[in-house]
Amino acid sequence: MRRCAPEIVPVEIEILASSTLFEPGSSLRVDVLGTDPARYPAFKHGRTMNPGRHIVHTGGAHDSHLLAPFRR
Repeated sequence: MRRCAPEIVPVEIEILASSTLFEPGSSLRVDVLGTDPARYPAFKHGRTMNPGRHIVHTGGAHDSHLLAPFRR
């Protein structure tokens, strides 16, 4: 669906599944990239679904969160 600037809409950004052991006190950093990372060519997207300039709004009036299932 085509949107008109400067409309702000909620989105879900996929994060590839991984199996990582985090030690107590570890931290997790999320980088939002505008392209597929070159170091993971096997996970490259086939085509760009939404080309153009995008701004990620976070905090304040714009809800943002990371939903990560953790298993003990």
